[in-house]
Amino acid sequence: MGRKIPSFESAGGEVDGDILDPNSAQHCRFSRWLSLRMNGEALDKEMVITIDKNHTHMHNVARELMQSIVHQHVTDSLLMKYQKAQQEFIHNLDQYKEHLFSWRNLHDALTGLPLRHLLYREFPLVRAQCQRMNHHLYLLIIDIDHFKSINDTWGHNAGDDVLRNVALALKEATRKAERIYRFGGEEFIILLDAKNDRDAQTAAQRIQQYLQQHSFLVGDDKITVTATGGLAKVLETDTLHQTIGRADKAMYYGKNTGRNRCIMAMTDSEMLTIS
Repeated sequence: MGRKIPSFESAGGEVDGDILDPNSAQHCRFSRWLSLRMNGEALDKEMVITIDKNHTHMHNVARELMQSIVHQHVTDSLLMKYQKAQQEFIHNLDQYKEHLFSWRNLHDALTGLPLRHLLYREFPLVRAQCQRMNHHLYLLIIDIDHFKSINDTWGHNAGDDVLRNVALALKEATRKAERIYRFGGEEFIILLDAKNDRDAQTAAQRIQQYLQQHSFLVGDDKITVTATGGLAKVLETDTLHQTIGRADKAMYYGKNTGRNRCIMAMTDSEMLTIS
């Protein structure tokens, strides 16, 4: 877009029909990317909406400038208006690029999963999404059973292989609205969007059992990895820290009562065994 107007003005060429079209922003190649990002419930959607708004504005000003060139009524103020629109659009793209770099740096190099810092950043956004849909948000913390024995038996490289495979299994077991994070060590956290407790329990059980049903190669040995889960509903007055605390209590209750199961914390002291 930025090159077409100067080239037309200097060369006296034919008018580009796309620029004069009232829907020129939709014909731009960049609009394809915008359309993909605007669909769904991406957490950076507000940033993309701003980019889309300034992208359309830039095209509208470009059309106004092109028409003034055709009629030989170009003014300095109109040129400045176009330059400002273009600069705002480029500034939006630079901000989004910084956002993507920051987002990438908050992912675990071993498993590819978001880290706990991104969980704290995204938690209020996911919570707001659930509220808009009249759903509830639940937090599931999963801890691999007997992980220390894996490291002691096969070595730390094998432990890394298991973590990568568990992360892959969790990705396969979860659905689009279920967000996974590596919380630390052998612990993972999954945010569940559910209509009620029963749906959340079913989702937690599905994830925990999927892992149990899949074996992994460690060296020449095929092993089955199990995990214990703790589930907690995010209450209206909860902070993320408080919800993690309840889910953690449920998970340790599961560890102390046999492992390879999922427990829901109904309150700080009342625990329900799901599986």
